[in-house]
Amino acid sequence: MTVIIANLSLVLAAGWLFRKYGIVQEGAEKAFNQYLYYLALPALVILKIADTGLSGLGWRFLAANTLPLAAVMAVIWILWKANALDWRFARLLLIVSVLGNTVYLGFPVAVMRFGEDAIGYAAIATSIQNIFIFTFGFVLMTLIHEGTCPPSRFLRLIGRNVVLWSSVAGLVMSAFGLRLPELLHKVLSDIGKTTLPLSLFTIGVSLYGKRIAHNLPRIALVSGFKLLLLPFFYIASARVLGFEGFVSKVTFIEIVMPVAVLNYVIAAEFDFDADPGAVVIWFSDDPSLNEQTRFRLMEASDRINHTDLVVVENTFNRPRFDAGKIYFLNTQKLSKNSLLVRGHDQEEMEAKAGDLLPETRPDLRAY
Repeated sequence: MTVIIANLSLVLAAGWLFRKYGIVQEGAEKAFNQYLYYLALPALVILKIADTGLSGLGWRFLAANTLPLAAVMAVIWILWKANALDWRFARLLLIVSVLGNTVYLGFPVAVMRFGEDAIGYAAIATSIQNIFIFTFGFVLMTLIHEGTCPPSRFLRLIGRNVVLWSSVAGLVMSAFGLRLPELLHKVLSDIGKTTLPLSLFTIGVSLYGKRIAHNLPRIALVSGFKLLLLPFFYIASARVLGFEGFVSKVTFIEIVMPVAVLNYVIAAEFDFDADPGAVVIWFSDDPSLNEQTRFRLMEASDRINHTDLVVVENTFNRPRFDAGKIYFLNTQKLSKNSLLVRGHDQEEMEAKAGDLLPETRPDLRAY
């Protein structure tokens, strides 16, 4: 296992170093992700599933790959209904707590731990999990966000999901014994082989410059659901179902894979909350326009808390903007003579107050 960890770490470190020293430029991971998501990953999944027979993978295998996911989603739904989670975080948690890095990390770990024979079963397990997540999970997320899930919305979501359809294609080919032409099989095989090393390298590139300290509570909660609750439900389900052996071990590897790049790719493709630490700055040259926009946002949506809409005043002195909030700022407050830029000048403010009577003069020091 030490060799596996060292192997993973070195490839990840290579990606991080390439980004740090400018060999790979900023934004390159987006191109890598596009290639992996739309070409390399589908090629790998389709071929590995098609080349691995489904015989012997009965209802226990199917149940062991879906019941734990359903249990975790049910816990999140209950917490949201009990107002223990806000709708935005509940929506995000539904995906990232069950959608692990089954390909970018899961496939390499499964191959290193159990050999090449494991990747076919890993691909099938991942496919079943993806089908469940990208159908049932998407419905739950839409219900949380919009209160309803119109068929058109559901079809639009799954229609452009390459991971889902490559999984379905591989399962159909395996079930009916279909085979691709030799040349196409060879091309897709060569492309699929790039998935494992490039996915690890991409994680390393993506990790450069990431700052997570400001969002540790949410990250800890997501990790707890993914790395503790989900494995617990899997082990319990496998014991009740009597699901054990080589395939069970490979499935467990896929279940416990942590959250990482694949979730960012999915989030980017489907407009989920890829970055819970995101901040929005509404910038204009008219303070009254900012107030008008702020009021209209509150009026138009019942999902935006008024405390999340913050007007930046001259007395703003926080070291950084808080995650998940919308800040309203105007150009005047960034001029070289503004108090926001120069800092709070107590004597100047008292001088401007003039000869006001003590009972009418504002308490400037308290202010």
